[in-house]
Amino acid sequence: MSVDSISSPADALTSEIVPAELLETIAEAAPALDRGDRQVAEFLPELGRAGLLDLGVPGTDGQSARGTLLDQAAVIETIARHSLSLAFSIWGQRMAIEYLATTGGSFAGAHLDGLRCGETVGVSGMAPAFKASAGAGELGLEVGSDGTGLALRGKLAWASNLYPDAVIVSAAYGSPADAIGSTDRRSGPKSIVAFSLSEDGVTAGPELDLLALKGTASTSVGVDIADLASAQVIGEDFSGLLARWRPVAAVLQSSFCLGLAAAAHAGAEAGLRGINEVFTDDVVREGQALVDAKSGLVDIIGRIGTAERPEPREVLSLRLEAGRLATAASALEIRTAGGRGYAVGSHSNRRFREATFIPVQSPSEPQLRWELGRLG
Repeated sequence: MSVDSISSPADALTSEIVPAELLETIAEAAPALDRGDRQVAEFLPELGRAGLLDLGVPGTDGQSARGTLLDQAAVIETIARHSLSLAFSIWGQRMAIEYLATTGGSFAGAHLDGLRCGETVGVSGMAPAFKASAGAGELGLEVGSDGTGLALRGKLAWASNLYPDAVIVSAAYGSPADAIGSTDRRSGPKSIVAFSLSEDGVTAGPELDLLALKGTASTSVGVDIADLASAQVIGEDFSGLLARWRPVAAVLQSSFCLGLAAAAHAGAEAGLRGINEVFTDDVVREGQALVDAKSGLVDIIGRIGTAERPEPREVLSLRLEAGRLATAASALEIRTAGGRGYAVGSHSNRRFREATFIPVQSPSEPQLRWELGRLG
């Protein structure tokens, strides 16, 4: 699809690739996912069978990728129009696949097929890594020898998709060659690590009563693995891998922001009747901003992995604007919905609550603004 193909806020990023029957099922389940009565993991196998979890990721043994990164963005954007919970979960699954497919090795070989088909749940625990690489935070994990073997210790303050046997990819201070705690945390080596939630020494924190996205199995993770296999240190080129992964993570995050924004914008448009017509200019303005952001997303995705790769400022600016659009459009929808929007069970109310997650989801709005300020 070309940038010129997007002319209205409702336009899809690519031709429809999510089966209509599956999309209808997701839409019906959205309120239950929001309440936590159902869990996003229920839908991953069906999405996997439809080939919607690993679009644009090269296959094993050098096989060509099925579909493109833009196709994956379109899947996430489309599903986010109906359920941000599930779109967010797909993002985490897709990124876990990306990490393991990039680094390879025996751990990836043991888990990638299950992740691609949705039978194994994937967790992106890389938020601390992206934050630390920007100088905005610290890693919560540390890896190294403890005198008897390779150990991984620490805590992830927040992660999602934390279902039994889920595979988590994150980052840690240290390396297998060093004793744990022996290197300078800031200037010393940092490694990419992978482990399963079911491993001895890994514990999920207490269930959280979230404002929205209760069906995403989100909480903290405590880690005290005393016998980490060397194959579970899947990468030691910390800076190089993050530079490769961050644009992918950001554009797919932008996709679920824009999907939520598109649904909320449609709801706001539908409410422009009677006295609500005073919001017409606001709805039109945000609609044009949504068209511009979708066009920018298509353009940036088209340049990832090419000689004309997008600059960090472009990627971060897109992610910030996509998040702003989600919150702005949902706020307009609530205003035009009136009393109906105040009812917790309404779609407009659910979207409004879903949108409150966007400014705090990593990278948070403060982090994005801080990074952009540093880039000048």
